[in-house]
Amino acid sequence: MNMTPIHAQRAALAAILLAATAFLPPLTVSAREVTVGTGAAGTVAPTSATPDDEITSIKHELAAHHGTLADHTRLGFLLLGKGALDEAMASFDEALALSPRSPEALTGKGIVLARKGDLPQAQRVLREALFLNPDPARTHYELGLIYEKQGNTAAAIKEYKKGISTSQQGKMRGLP
Repeated sequence: MNMTPIHAQRAALAAILLAATAFLPPLTVSAREVTVGTGAAGTVAPTSATPDDEITSIKHELAAHHGTLADHTRLGFLLLGKGALDEAMASFDEALALSPRSPEALTGKGIVLARKGDLPQAQRVLREALFLNPDPARTHYELGLIYEKQGNTAAAIKEYKKGISTSQQGKMRGLP
């Protein structure tokens, strides 16, 4: 199959993102310590936790306390992965209420907006995330997808190439 330049760049960046996360534990387990069950601080979520288990655990933690930026952001990405866009948006908005300049929460919000079809707003939010932290390859990838959907092939290829360059320079950041 002949690939157009845009498809080749998108595929290359997608492969890099996949390879970069292949050595990590499944997305179902966060690196942070969580409160599980009885509320004993410092209990670590089991490595066999499912996304639903982790969502339940984080929601329990948030009900008991206000939660941290990392809690809300992680929950947002877990919900995004399940396709629960409205709940994910609410989690990213909570994270941004705690830290309005969080590139990770802004990236998550931008992804939700794009998946809901609000491409101009998604583009604005993702550009803001890149302004605050220009390194995440994932953000370049998502922005490239938006440009591609808008028919702006040149801008999409540029974002995909930036993402590839970023990942080759070892600048993969902790976005799920």
